[in-house]
Amino acid sequence: MKNYWNLITVFSVWVLLLTACAHKPSPEEIRLDKAAQALIETDERLMKSCLYLGSVSVTGDANPMFGGRALRKTKDEVKRQAVVLKATHIVWLYTYDTTAAALVYRCPEQ
Repeated sequence: MKNYWNLITVFSVWVLLLTACAHKPSPEEIRLDKAAQALIETDERLMKSCLYLGSVSVTGDANPMFGGRALRKTKDEVKRQAVVLKATHIVWLYTYDTTAAALVYRCPEQ
């Protein structure tokens, strides 16, 4: 029984070390994430005076282990791609568990 608990302890420490060494975002990833948070989610009817940049779609990881995080991660990736296009506004076309698409626009500063 003691060997069993030793094995559990070693495994737990190993998992802890692996998660502690997880991916550290680069400065560029941090910049993209901050800019993505500043995107304005809006309705297409309000985009008449804005420049249409295109549509962005992402299919994320369908791993059931991610659960509710899959949609959030997928939407975050759509927003990051919108930022790369220098978008200021985003109009969601659809969002499902592992896929999302949006129209992206650049509007003049007001």
